Amino acid sequence: MAGPRDSQAPLFDGIVFCIIPSPELPKCEQDEITKILTRHGAQHVPYDGAADKIRNYTHVISPTADFPHYHAALDNFIHVVKPSWVAESVAAHRVNNPRSYSPDPHLIMSGVTIACAGLPAGDVEAIAGGVLAMGGTFSEPMTALVTHLVTRSLDDARCKVVLRKKLKCMILLPNWFDDCLRLGKRISERPYLLPDPAILKSPAAYRPQTNPDLAGAVTHSPTDMPNDTRKLTVFKDKRVMLAQDLGIGHGLRDILGGIIDKNGGKIVSNVDETDMYICFYRDGAEYIKASQVGKDVGNLSWLYHLITHDRWTSPLKRLLHYPVPRRGVPGFENAIISMSNYAGDERIYLQSLIKACGATYEKTLKNSCTHLVAAHQGGEKWLAAIDWNQDIVNHLWLEESYAKHQMQSISRPEYTYFPKATHLGEVLGQTHLDPHLLETKFYPREPGRVPLSTSRSHVANTSTPSELPSSRRVEDSVSTEKTEDKVPSFNDVMDWDPAPAADDASVLSDPPSEPADPESHSDAELPPKRKPEPAPAPAKKRGRLRKAEAKATPVPKATPTDKPTPAPARSSARRSSVLATPTFGWENEPPVRTSARSAKVKAEAKLAEAMEDVQAYEKERKRKSFIRPELEAEVPAAAKRKSSDAVASRGKRKSTEDVPLEEPAHKAKKSKTTGKRGIEQRMVLTGYERWANNPRLESGDTKKLRQLGIQLTEDCATATLLCAPKLLRTKKFICALAAAPTAVHTGFVDAALAADEPPDPADFPLEDDEGEKRLGLRLADSLARAKANKRALLKGWQVFCTEGVPGGVESMRAIVLANGGQLVVYKGRTAAEVKNRPKAGKETQGEEEQLILLSGDSKAERALWPKFKEMAQGVAMRPVVCRKEWLLDVALGQRVGWAEGWSWEGESQVSV
Repeated sequence: MAGPRDSQAPLFDGIVFCIIPSPELPKCEQDEITKILTRHGAQHVPYDGAADKIRNYTHVISPTADFPHYHAALDNFIHVVKPSWVAESVAAHRVNNPRSYSPDPHLIMSGVTIACAGLPAGDVEAIAGGVLAMGGTFSEPMTALVTHLVTRSLDDARCKVVLRKKLKCMILLPNWFDDCLRLGKRISERPYLLPDPAILKSPAAYRPQTNPDLAGAVTHSPTDMPNDTRKLTVFKDKRVMLAQDLGIGHGLRDILGGIIDKNGGKIVSNVDETDMYICFYRDGAEYIKASQVGKDVGNLSWLYHLITHDRWTSPLKRLLHYPVPRRGVPGFENAIISMSNYAGDERIYLQSLIKACGATYEKTLKNSCTHLVAAHQGGEKWLAAIDWNQDIVNHLWLEESYAKHQMQSISRPEYTYFPKATHLGEVLGQTHLDPHLLETKFYPREPGRVPLSTSRSHVANTSTPSELPSSRRVEDSVSTEKTEDKVPSFNDVMDWDPAPAADDASVLSDPPSEPADPESHSDAELPPKRKPEPAPAPAKKRGRLRKAEAKATPVPKATPTDKPTPAPARSSARRSSVLATPTFGWENEPPVRTSARSAKVKAEAKLAEAMEDVQAYEKERKRKSFIRPELEAEVPAAAKRKSSDAVASRGKRKSTEDVPLEEPAHKAKKSKTTGKRGIEQRMVLTGYERWANNPRLESGDTKKLRQLGIQLTEDCATATLLCAPKLLRTKKFICALAAAPTAVHTGFVDAALAADEPPDPADFPLEDDEGEKRLGLRLADSLARAKANKRALLKGWQVFCTEGVPGGVESMRAIVLANGGQLVVYKGRTAAEVKNRPKAGKETQGEEEQLILLSGDSKAERALWPKFKEMAQGVAMRPVVCRKEWLLDVALGQRVGWAEGWSWEGESQVSV
């Protein structure tokens, strides 16, 4: 960075700026910004739209990145800032960092200034790093410039100041920031605002009224002609070519040609002469040539949008403004997709996107569907998709698969995350196309040719410095070098847990007057932590791999049968980095240096493909039994087989907690000095009162337990320890019991926190004679049977339940799944699919099989019983309508039994 600015010089001394005309910036505001800048020493040169003069500015002021020469400005290291940069710089008496005011849509926190109140230091640090990485600003003190105050309670002094002085600052829960990072989109703050946040009340989603990102871009095949009576300026001095693959008749061609000619444009038939090339598919010699030389390439929907709004917009800004791939997107050939909770333009947009991907759209969810695209949790389609084991994703999966021209893996958390009380339709249409990816896949250049940007501003740079006033480049007065060194990576930020939840409630508590899910405030309601994806290269240096590194990280060759590999987490900082220097590779011209952006993109893509192998290698390297490659020849074959079998068995686990989260390089060294050990025990903890209403204590104790090798987990299937004060009938306790863990008393946790070494679990056995007598079982016998059952007690069982079953559907589902069965929500359909379970040894072939329905005693549930009995008899099975106590006793005792009083109508017992 440059040295300090002369204190005697004007504030904006040396700045040469222009203002991009925009509907979001009225003429009066443009004049006011010009007066302020020129009064403080800046020099104004009006913007005339000439591509060859953009490089002579130092700052471009625009409320949006959607103008023709935006990429050209970035290529020439020109700052593009929002109008608010001017006023806030004057108020601060210094030139603020332009990056915090960038209109880049990938910087989702641009224009946001966040302060924190009453949060742990680790959470504050994570929020600060995430805000800076996403283009926002973090403020330690509470000032008038703060736009968002993140806290968990209004009792903090900062919150009282905001309320007393009526500052224009939103006070909201930290969950908003966490949800924005998980999705990679900025969602509405409304459900998170204190004092009455909607996410803590009803699960109903907030419905947005309108979505401006879908305006004029809901389909790639428009049918309605726009109004052509107005005088337009968007086609002035523009030459437009309509391709033959548009499939439009001569009448429509004449109408469009008349609109363009009448408003200063011209229809041409030669791709070399055109400025705008309009086509339907991303193929053909004309499309490739127009794209390679930097023409504006769009489809008919984009042309109609220009006519309707009389304003230039990039065809890459909206997915359906660009020509579609003729054969769809690889991976979608056999996909059958339905959608839920979308309506109006949102539904039309997603239907068009599904068809453009090459998949089949089904309005009604059927058993043959492969995916359900949902806007939020809940609804009949949601429950049916779970019952049919179909993939449920949000629209980000569909949009990014189309933008990257490859079906994305649904294992990435952002594709299966649904924030509470938020309708994801509000961020629909915010995914853009990447020009460099399009170039790689659809119009690759010949070897030796210099990559071009998609903007026509790169066609020629023939101006000389004398055409505009020369000036020195003004460096930022706020140095960002130290700040960026301290900013945690995107993966570090994702490790932040916004709010520890209370323990789960007992599923056996007496139901209230209205059936409610007792798990609504349990840990299971919180979204799972996102597993960080390793960065493809160290943050400090970006360049080519050394030969040794390239050999150590082999890149697997792609095959047609390979499954799509998840792309690395998107970095907004990388999005705003400098692109390739634009120029043509004409003969008789001196060579031009480029930033090799295309080569970097290809290298990053190869690294992304290899990261899965790198992760597996790093995981194995941390094991004590790891054998270095150079010593592998000295290891006996038997030892190799044993090691590979162990790796294969661990690889079958699906829980993200099977792999410890990777720590950043600067933290790994520190962990060695603090004595942090690997995970030795995975513990499910329930009923622990020490942490009740004390999240800070819980956070500190959890870290200490982790340092002792004890990892708290919500995945009951991988638990090795089950810790509780006594025998409980909570969802956690019952689900974990099926994995046959070692049962210990909560005194084990107290002893671990008081010591520097983990205690022996055998010294803290869970003993509860009163509870065993009350439940009619012995815990030791249940654990022994669970070990023999191997989580398959209910394997092959299909258990039905009503929506109003006491304890909640999700609690019943978790218990059935933990024991290998399947739970189906019954809504009165007599044609529901029923599966017969395999016969056990005690059953004879002539014995009638039972069909179980877990139900409450409400009037609505009783009305379903006759239909359920009719369905069971239709498949030659005996219906049994019973209370939830049957399932709880089966899961706790780890054997199928029956007791009087469990049936609502006195049915006979259930046989094994």
